[in-house]
Amino acid sequence: MNNLLKRLLLLLLVSFVLGACSFERSVSVQTTEKEVAPSANEEEEIIFDFSEAHVNVASIGDSLTKGVGDTTDNGGYLPFLLQDLEAESTMKDVTINDYGKKGLSSAGLVKNLQKEPVQELISKADIVIITIGGNDVMNIAKKNYSHLKIDYFKEGIQSYEDNVRKVLDLIRTHNEEADIYLVGLYNPFSQWFQDIKEFDEIMVSWNERSKEITLDYKDVYFVEIASLFTEENENLIYEGDFFHPNLKGYEIMGNAIFESIRENTISQLQE
Repeated sequence: MNNLLKRLLLLLLVSFVLGACSFERSVSVQTTEKEVAPSANEEEEIIFDFSEAHVNVASIGDSLTKGVGDTTDNGGYLPFLLQDLEAESTMKDVTINDYGKKGLSSAGLVKNLQKEPVQELISKADIVIITIGGNDVMNIAKKNYSHLKIDYFKEGIQSYEDNVRKVLDLIRTHNEEADIYLVGLYNPFSQWFQDIKEFDEIMVSWNERSKEITLDYKDVYFVEIASLFTEENENLIYEGDFFHPNLKGYEIMGNAIFESIRENTISQLQE
């Protein structure tokens, strides 16, 4: 980034964002309380017959999965997704289990997936939703803030890709049948600092790589959300940290995830 003013501004934003990503917050997802565990035989028989069974959705990843920025503390995008799913006639009974962690990077998600509770959650899931990558980008900016260049993000994308592939492989180790949805990144600064176009370029390249990864796996889908968080749209960013979505942002994000599930998972049930 050649413009020194932009670089300094980006540094201030990154420092603020990283601090915001680490604060503790309790988020309650009501859907986890209504879980009814299916038997082993049922799991084998109803993978793609949701109309006759309980549907388990596993939501894993970073602070977007945790719902940071949702001032109602209801779980970010999860309640909106649940509402959309339960409105579908093919979805008889839905439980969304949240296993998000604030500040989590793609490397951290690989480690989390080696923990028994997470593996058990994944093994029972019919659908797995992943939010990851934002902290990878921010960690690169923090590490190289004094001499920040776009090249550092281009180099870092390979490590991110390696980790995402490990994540998908680990999920498939414990669940060969679930549909997996990888949610893309968005530029949180587009609404507030339209002149920082370098971040748009970074997000585009990382999202393109994420989409390419999903194409290498069966029943793995990329959910694009970057276009939802543009300066033309209403304010969708939480003003407490200028980084995470606010309640409206999470609603739109949840709707986008649902539309992808309807297009890919639900449409198969209706064929």
